[in-house]
Amino acid sequence: MYLIQEKHFNLMSSTLRTQASKPHLCHYVNRTGKIQIAEIEDVSGWNSEVVLFPHETFLFEAPLTAALAIYIEIDGKTTLLEKISCSSLQTEGLSASQMLEIAH
Repeated sequence: MYLIQEKHFNLMSSTLRTQASKPHLCHYVNRTGKIQIAEIEDVSGWNSEVVLFPHETFLFEAPLTAALAIYIEIDGKTTLLEKISCSSLQTEGLSASQMLEIAH
């Protein structure tokens, strides 16, 4: 059984929130055995990075128009592994048991 570590990050301050860019709770799980860097890219130009350890769950709030870029280090160089739309990472409508399944 893995110890699930969770990080929670609120991308938007209350002054930036509008109906059109309402933040949604999103999740990503590093299913690799490598350290990853996750960068939240918001269309308003606000970006943030977090380090994700192997098998770590990352919970964050972001508008559905944002994207999560995942980077890994290969041969000493940081390489983009994938870029995922936050709309496909939202947790809305998931039960607690479904969230636990995602984390494993």
